[in-house]
Amino acid sequence: MKKHILYRNSLAESIASVLASKLATKEIDEDHLFETLHATLTENPQIVSDSIQDLLWIRDIDPAATSFIQPFLYYKGFHAVIVQRIGHRLWVTGDEEMRMIALMLQSRASEKFSVDAHPGAKLSHAIMIDHASGVVIGETASIGHHCYILHGVTLGATGKAGVFDRHPKVGNRVKIGAGAMILGNIPVSDDVVVGAGAIVTIPVGQGETVVGINRVLDANQRKTANDALQDMNTWMFTI
Repeated sequence: MKKHILYRNSLAESIASVLASKLATKEIDEDHLFETLHATLTENPQIVSDSIQDLLWIRDIDPAATSFIQPFLYYKGFHAVIVQRIGHRLWVTGDEEMRMIALMLQSRASEKFSVDAHPGAKLSHAIMIDHASGVVIGETASIGHHCYILHGVTLGATGKAGVFDRHPKVGNRVKIGAGAMILGNIPVSDDVVVGAGAIVTIPVGQGETVVGINRVLDANQRKTANDALQDMNTWMFTI
C-alpha cells in the first residue's frame, strides 16, 4: 500500500504504479513501464475519471468489495479495464510505435489478468468484469456504462472473412452472465440481461433477457428468471 498509494502524489501515479508492478517482466522494466502508463494517464485524465466511476460501480454492485482499496489493489478485472483504456488511447493515435505498445499491453493483460481486450475496443465508464478470467473483447466491440460482466464472456466475431466491424455493441446497464458468447456486429441494447452460457447472434432489444441460443424470454419468463436471480444471487437460470 505504501508503494502504490501513500508514496504517490496523485491517483494517476497510484494507478500507474499498481499496473506497472503487475505487468512488468524481465524484458519490460517496471520503471519504464510506469513512466509510459503515467504519461498516458496524465495526458488523458478521462481514463482516471472513468476508473473512479469503475470503483464506485464495483462498490455498489459487489458485496465482496468492502472498501475502495480492495478492488484498487487486487481486482484484476478493474486493472484489465484500465489497461485496455490506456491501450485504446495509444491505439487511436494511429502511430505505429504507439500501437505496438498498445498491443504489448493487451498481451501482458491477457497473460496476467486473463482478459484479452483489444485496444481498438471502446469501453465506457463504470464497468465491472467480475472474477475476470477467460474474457475476450474484440477489436470493434463497445461496452456502455454501468455494465456487469462475469468470467468466461466472449464479445467476438462470427468468422466472416473481410469484415472489419465484426463485434458486438453492448449498451448501458447490461448484465452478462458467466460463459456467455455474444458474436457478430449486433446491438445489445440498454438494460439487457444475458444469461449464463448463452449464445447470442441476433440483435437484443432494450430490457430483454436472452438465454440459451438466441432465446429471448417473454415478460412472464423474464420475471421468473429475474426473481430467481434475486433469490439465488446467481446467473444460472432454470428454463
